[in-house]
Amino acid sequence: YLLKASMRADGSSKFSPDNRWGFFPSGAIGWRVSDESFFKNVSWLKKNVDNLKLRFSYGATGNQSIDPYTTFSMYGQGSGEISYADGTGNKTTAMVVTNLSNSSLKWEKTSSWNVGLDFGLFNSRLSGTLDIYQKKTTDLLISRNLPGSAGFSSTYYNQGSLNNKGVEFSLNAQIIDSSSWKWSVSGNIGVNRNEISDLGLLPADFGCLGERV
Repeated sequence: YLLKASMRADGSSKFSPDNRWGFFPSGAIGWRVSDESFFKNVSWLKKNVDNLKLRFSYGATGNQSIDPYTTFSMYGQGSGEISYADGTGNKTTAMVVTNLSNSSLKWEKTSSWNVGLDFGLFNSRLSGTLDIYQKKTTDLLISRNLPGSAGFSSTYYNQGSLNNKGVEFSLNAQIIDSSSWKWSVSGNIGVNRNEISDLGLLPADFGCLGERV
């Protein structure tokens, strides 16, 4: 029996103090069925099956791929110089806010699980693995365009989610295994499906999409 667990805490100064830390657990369990007594008591299994293992794992990771200081307001001259006169008539350049900050930004999170089977047959002359997995990413860090009335062209949001699931199978055969000649063949096949499960749009956005169509 196999067991593994861990907890990871990542902090990033790209986010505001309230959302700076992300916590990402992971764990895995495994059962080597071929080591069980009931398995060894079956003569056919004991003779032909060298390894049979079931496993399950789960884990979460985070993404902080945004520019530094995105969550804070920055000041500069902007796209054009803005000048005015001080009390004595001298020209002074004004400073303006150059970005629309979003202090509620937080870690983008990806969680995934995997169920697998490992097997070996005939003194490991034939071996393979079968994996079924699903991965979901939520709170995507996306730069979203803004209307001109906002005064800024875009800003970052946490919105939307993605699903990625599939099946993978691999097989390895040791056809010839002698002291003078070895010949092995291996292959794999996989089926994967990606899906946008949530666009993260507000009701007003759906109305705009409808008008465009």
